[in-house]
Amino acid sequence: MEYGLPVVPKYDYELENPKRNIPDSAFPVITKPTDGCGSSGFSVCRNSEELRKGYAIARQASPTGSVIVEKFVKNDGVVVFYTFSNGKMYFSGLEDKYPVKYQKQGSYVGGLFVFESKLTQEFRLHFDEKIAEMFQSIGIREGSVWIEVFHDGENYYFNEVGFRYGGSVSIYPVDYFYQINQVAADIHYALTGESCISEHTSLIRSTLPRKKYYCIYPVHINAGTISSISGLDKIAQLENIVYLATTKYLHDRIESSGSFSQVFALVHFVCNTTEECIQTIDRIHQMLVVFDEHGNNMVNRMLDVGKIIF
Repeated sequence: MEYGLPVVPKYDYELENPKRNIPDSAFPVITKPTDGCGSSGFSVCRNSEELRKGYAIARQASPTGSVIVEKFVKNDGVVVFYTFSNGKMYFSGLEDKYPVKYQKQGSYVGGLFVFESKLTQEFRLHFDEKIAEMFQSIGIREGSVWIEVFHDGENYYFNEVGFRYGGSVSIYPVDYFYQINQVAADIHYALTGESCISEHTSLIRSTLPRKKYYCIYPVHINAGTISSISGLDKIAQLENIVYLATTKYLHDRIESSGSFSQVFALVHFVCNTTEECIQTIDRIHQMLVVFDEHGNNMVNRMLDVGKIIF
């Protein structure tokens, strides 16, 4: 809160110390590893018994056994991206995040990411200067940063920050809208010591149609062992596809983790309307088939497209 950036309320709780319990009025809360990612070890707890179980799950998932207990807030939100050059912070996009829920684990993971967010102007007006002041205070001069921020009604809660590229391969939409090739800029700086975030070769092919929105669609799959994959080549040939990043391959074993590790691929595409976005998602599911060892299609369509609003 030092820089006026609101965060989710945190509770002081220890599994072995009953004196450090939390009041019933605080529920629901979430438990997660302090050093985790991708919703691994995440639980939503609605009472003391669920809190004890969730705390144990989070501690087991943490390499250091460290757990955070926070107030549960609406998981819808945004992710903001910045690029740094010579100590100056450059806004590099704000995406809307549409979460989906794994019912068994109670965890939320990304179901769709959309650039540019409908909240871009509002967010920048409220927070850009404060964020710049915060990063300046710790001496960041070069590189790329993203921040996940929950949005609940009129409230924003800063949740997580990464001093790296986004895990959804966010370097592509940053290049598409802001002509910043973050990878090339980092390589250039590493090799020459010279800061330069412009005039690098673009990641975006010149034949790609210029459209209003850039979407990243994670394709989730169920547990099992991948025995065959078909349809990726057809998806890649769609005119509005920018990039297709596969994260799982033939013979990979997928565990039921309720985390981002159940994402088979990240499909990047551009569109002008909500309808075009939904049509592209429909076509992805018509084309892609991932069979397990028992002949079942592992692709798990989790996103409620009726909630997509541009």
